[in-house]
Amino acid sequence: MIDTGIQENIRMGEERFQTGDYQGAEEAFTRSLRLDPQNAEACNNLGVIAFLRRDTTLAIEYLTRALTIDPFHQEALLNFTDLLRTLNLLHEAVPYLKTIIARHPQRNQFRDLLAEAEDAAPQRVAKPQPLPWKLYYSPGIRMHGENARSLLNLEHYIPALHLETDYAESDTEQLRVRIQAYLEML
Repeated sequence: MIDTGIQENIRMGEERFQTGDYQGAEEAFTRSLRLDPQNAEACNNLGVIAFLRRDTTLAIEYLTRALTIDPFHQEALLNFTDLLRTLNLLHEAVPYLKTIIARHPQRNQFRDLLAEAEDAAPQRVAKPQPLPWKLYYSPGIRMHGENARSLLNLEHYIPALHLETDYAESDTEQLRVRIQAYLEML
Protein backbone atom coordinates (compact mmCIF):
# COMPACT_ATOMS: atom_id res chain seq x y z
CA MET A 1 0.00 0.00 0.00
CA ILE A 2 1.29 3.45 -0.93
CA ASP A 3 1.74 5.95 1.89
CA THR A 4 -0.90 8.71 1.66
CA GLY A 5 1.83 11.34 2.27
CA ILE A 6 3.62 10.10 -0.85
CA GLN A 7 0.40 10.16 -2.90
CA GLU A 8 -0.50 13.61 -1.58
CA ASN A 9 2.91 15.00 -2.52
CA ILE A 10 2.68 13.47 -6.01
CA ARG A 11 -0.81 14.96 -6.49
CA MET A 12 0.33 18.34 -5.17
CA GLY A 13 3.43 18.26 -7.41
CA GLU A 14 1.32 17.45 -10.47
CA GLU A 15 -1.07 20.32 -9.69
CA ARG A 16 1.78 22.77 -9.26
CA PHE A 17 3.45 21.51 -12.42
CA GLN A 18 0.21 22.08 -14.39
CA THR A 19 0.05 25.70 -13.21
CA GLY A 20 3.71 26.31 -14.13
CA ASP A 21 4.98 26.37 -10.53
CA TYR A 22 7.98 24.15 -11.28
CA GLN A 23 9.76 25.05 -8.03
CA GLY A 24 6.73 24.02 -5.95
CA ALA A 25 6.29 20.87 -8.05
CA GLU A 26 9.95 19.96 -7.58
CA GLU A 27 9.67 20.41 -3.82
CA ALA A 28 6.58 18.17 -3.65
CA PHE A 29 8.14 15.43 -5.81
CA THR A 30 11.35 15.60 -3.75
CA ARG A 31 9.33 15.10 -0.55
CA SER A 32 7.71 12.04 -2.14
CA LEU A 33 11.11 10.69 -3.05
CA ARG A 34 12.40 11.23 0.48
CA LEU A 35 9.45 9.26 1.83
CA ASP A 36 9.91 6.52 -0.78
CA PRO A 37 13.32 6.43 -2.53
CA GLN A 38 11.91 3.74 -4.87
CA ASN A 39 9.12 5.96 -6.22
CA ALA A 40 9.44 5.81 -10.01
CA GLU A 41 6.71 8.41 -10.54
CA ALA A 42 8.54 11.02 -8.44
CA CYS A 43 11.81 10.25 -10.29
CA ASN A 44 10.05 10.60 -13.66
CA ASN A 45 8.48 13.92 -12.70
CA LEU A 46 11.76 15.28 -11.31
CA GLY A 47 13.45 14.21 -14.55
CA VAL A 48 10.92 16.19 -16.58
CA ILE A 49 11.48 19.29 -14.44
CA ALA A 50 15.27 18.94 -14.78
CA PHE A 51 14.85 18.58 -18.56
CA LEU A 52 12.71 21.74 -18.70
CA ARG A 53 15.45 23.55 -16.77
CA ARG A 54 17.97 22.27 -19.32
CA ASP A 55 19.85 20.24 -16.72
CA THR A 56 20.24 17.21 -18.96
CA THR A 57 22.64 15.41 -16.62
CA LEU A 58 20.15 15.52 -13.75
CA ALA A 59 17.26 14.69 -16.11
CA ILE A 60 19.08 11.58 -17.35
CA GLU A 61 19.88 10.60 -13.77
CA TYR A 62 16.24 10.85 -12.63
CA LEU A 63 14.75 9.21 -15.72
CA THR A 64 17.17 6.27 -15.70
CA ARG A 65 16.52 5.88 -11.99
CA ALA A 66 12.77 5.77 -12.70
CA LEU A 67 13.34 3.10 -15.36
CA THR A 68 15.65 1.13 -13.07
CA ILE A 69 12.96 1.12 -10.38
CA ASP A 70 10.20 0.30 -12.86
CA PRO A 71 11.44 -0.80 -16.31
CA PHE A 72 7.82 -0.80 -17.54
CA HIS A 73 7.06 2.83 -16.59
CA GLN A 74 5.80 3.92 -20.00
CA GLU A 75 5.66 7.65 -19.30
CA ALA A 76 9.23 7.65 -17.97
CA LEU A 77 10.40 5.80 -21.08
CA LEU A 78 8.67 8.28 -23.39
CA ASN A 79 10.22 11.19 -21.48
CA PHE A 80 13.62 9.50 -21.57
CA THR A 81 13.46 8.93 -25.34
CA ASP A 82 12.40 12.55 -25.89
CA LEU A 83 15.41 13.70 -23.88
CA LEU A 84 17.83 11.37 -25.66
CA ARG A 85 16.48 12.43 -29.06
CA THR A 86 17.33 16.07 -28.30
CA LEU A 87 20.88 15.00 -27.42
CA ASN A 88 21.24 12.81 -30.54
CA LEU A 89 21.62 9.81 -28.22
CA LEU A 90 18.35 8.02 -28.92
CA HIS A 91 20.25 4.78 -29.56
CA GLU A 92 20.99 4.67 -25.81
CA ALA A 93 17.30 3.85 -25.21
CA VAL A 94 17.41 0.56 -27.16
CA PRO A 95 17.73 -1.76 -24.10
CA TYR A 96 14.88 0.04 -22.28
CA LEU A 97 12.66 -0.14 -25.36
CA LYS A 98 13.35 -3.84 -25.86
CA THR A 99 12.40 -4.50 -22.23
CA ILE A 100 9.06 -2.74 -22.49
CA ILE A 101 8.28 -4.28 -25.90
CA ALA A 102 8.83 -7.73 -24.40
CA ARG A 103 5.94 -7.03 -22.03
CA HIS A 104 3.80 -4.88 -24.35
CA PRO A 105 4.45 -6.17 -27.90
CA GLN A 106 1.18 -4.66 -29.15
CA ARG A 107 2.33 -1.07 -28.39
CA ASN A 108 3.33 0.20 -31.82
CA GLN A 109 4.53 3.46 -30.33
CA PHE A 110 7.40 1.63 -28.62
CA ARG A 111 8.10 -0.52 -31.66
CA ASP A 112 8.38 2.61 -33.80
CA LEU A 113 10.65 4.21 -31.20
CA LEU A 114 12.85 1.11 -31.18
CA ALA A 115 13.20 1.21 -34.97
CA GLU A 116 14.08 4.91 -34.79
CA ALA A 117 16.59 4.31 -31.98
CA GLU A 118 18.27 1.46 -33.83
CA ASP A 119 18.53 3.61 -36.96
CA ALA A 120 20.06 6.40 -34.86
CA ALA A 121 22.88 4.17 -33.60
CA PRO A 122 26.27 5.41 -34.76
CA GLN A 123 27.66 3.38 -37.62
CA ARG A 124 30.93 1.64 -36.93
CA VAL A 125 33.65 2.42 -39.40
CA ALA A 126 35.53 -0.60 -40.61
CA LYS A 127 39.24 -0.53 -39.91
CA PRO A 128 41.40 -0.59 -43.01
CA GLN A 129 42.70 -4.09 -43.69
CA PRO A 130 46.43 -4.72 -44.07
CA LEU A 131 47.56 -4.30 -47.64
CA PRO A 132 49.53 -6.84 -49.67
CA TRP A 133 52.35 -4.32 -50.15
CA LYS A 134 54.71 -2.16 -48.11
CA LEU A 135 55.20 1.57 -48.37
CA TYR A 136 58.57 3.06 -47.56
CA TYR A 137 59.67 6.64 -47.23
CA SER A 138 63.23 7.21 -48.27
CA PRO A 139 65.27 10.25 -47.16
CA GLY A 140 66.41 10.65 -50.77
CA ILE A 141 62.82 11.06 -51.93
CA ARG A 142 62.70 14.63 -50.62
CA MET A 143 65.45 15.55 -53.08
CA HIS A 144 63.56 13.90 -55.95
CA GLY A 145 60.39 15.78 -54.92
CA GLU A 146 62.25 19.08 -54.87
CA ASN A 147 63.73 18.34 -58.30
CA ALA A 148 60.28 17.52 -59.68
CA ARG A 149 58.88 20.72 -58.14
CA SER A 150 61.51 22.90 -59.83
CA LEU A 151 61.33 21.05 -63.16
CA LEU A 152 57.54 21.37 -63.31
CA ASN A 153 57.59 24.92 -61.90
CA LEU A 154 55.22 24.02 -59.04
CA GLU A 155 54.71 26.04 -55.86
CA HIS A 156 54.91 23.08 -53.47
CA TYR A 157 57.17 20.12 -52.89
CA ILE A 158 55.84 16.82 -54.25
CA PRO A 159 56.17 14.00 -51.69
CA ALA A 160 56.83 10.53 -53.03
CA LEU A 161 56.75 7.01 -51.64
CA HIS A 162 58.36 3.80 -52.74
CA LEU A 163 55.94 0.90 -53.18
CA GLU A 164 57.15 -2.69 -52.83
CA THR A 165 54.67 -5.35 -53.97
CA ASP A 166 54.31 -8.73 -55.59
CA TYR A 167 51.86 -7.43 -58.20
CA ALA A 168 52.87 -7.99 -61.81
CA GLU A 169 53.12 -4.99 -64.09
CA SER A 170 49.92 -6.13 -65.84
CA ASP A 171 48.05 -5.66 -62.52
CA THR A 172 48.80 -1.93 -62.37
CA GLU A 173 45.19 -0.80 -62.78
CA GLN A 174 43.97 -3.23 -60.14
CA LEU A 175 46.72 -2.03 -57.81
CA ARG A 176 45.82 1.63 -58.46
CA VAL A 177 42.15 0.95 -57.65
CA ARG A 178 43.04 -0.88 -54.42
CA ILE A 179 45.42 1.88 -53.30
CA GLN A 180 42.75 4.51 -54.02
CA ALA A 181 40.13 2.53 -52.05
CA TYR A 182 42.55 2.16 -49.15
CA LEU A 183 43.40 5.86 -49.08
CA GLU A 184 39.71 6.77 -49.09
CA MET A 185 39.21 4.64 -45.95
CA LEU A 186 41.88 6.59 -44.05
